[in-house]
Amino acid sequence: MNKVAEKKEEIKERPLLVLCPALLTGKELFSKTIQTLSKTYDIFVPELYHYQDIQECASKILKSIPQTTFFLGGISMGGYVSFEIYRQAPERVKKLILIDTNPFPENFQTIDQRKKSMEKAQKSGLEAIFEKSLYKMLSAEHQQNEKMKKTLADMANKIGVKGYINEQYIIISRPSSIPTLSQIVCPTLVVCGELDALATPSMMQNHTHYIRDVENVLIPDSGHFPPLENPKEFTAVIKSFLKKKK
Repeated sequence: MNKVAEKKEEIKERPLLVLCPALLTGKELFSKTIQTLSKTYDIFVPELYHYQDIQECASKILKSIPQTTFFLGGISMGGYVSFEIYRQAPERVKKLILIDTNPFPENFQTIDQRKKSMEKAQKSGLEAIFEKSLYKMLSAEHQQNEKMKKTLADMANKIGVKGYINEQYIIISRPSSIPTLSQIVCPTLVVCGELDALATPSMMQNHTHYIRDVENVLIPDSGHFPPLENPKEFTAVIKSFLKKKK
């Protein structure tokens, strides 16, 4: 083997994990997970709030990823984007992780609720929606945890009102992912906070009937944000799934 070939072998590309965040959240949501997994994986958390259309958002993310293939995970809104990324480039996704999300499209009632929330944020600022929206996604116990609430508030304020409105339009623009479920051929992990009242465990378990190669895991002591509410358990589950050779 010549020296050039030896050098290329030494610079072996590390596997990439793409994690798409939830509404009004960013990479800080996964900070504990990133701290652990970055020893093995390159981790990319895209900023979804720059876009208003889910197809454009997924397309731009795909164009920004230099690696041919990658691991893909998404939580809540990030799960909607992950479904779209998979639809656009299924051959590039080695494994898929769906976290506290659902495959359903928006309906008239939820669209109306989102528009009212957008109007409220524009009129009174993001803080006006924190208590009845953002914090309510935590488990009942964690709704009293000021540190967790501050982490959520800091991420939301970084995104801002304009970013929040963009993200709401991403959610509104999503198609039904129910037909996508049966088309997923890569190994898939479905993760749900055991106390999630929004994307409930029963709702998440329904996905498993349609995905060919799937594993379903509940994260105890967690509502809608397992990476924040129970990072140790969440990270252990993700690490184990990614390590499997299957």
